[in-house]
Amino acid sequence: MPSTLIEVRRSYTPDEEVAIIDAVHGALVAAFRIPVEDRYVRLAVFEPGFDVNV
Repeated sequence: MPSTLIEVRRSYTPDEEVAIIDAVHGALVAAFRIPVEDRYVRLAVFEPGFDVNV
């Protein structure tokens, strides 16, 4: 099962978040032929200016 982390720097509506996750998962299924039910995609939202290296 591939583990996928999507990091974004702005907030989205819950519907947009679901659409982003669905699109990324769909691309993984199409490109790597993983089973559709093999889904582990996370979405992390950071505030603009947030530096994960600090």
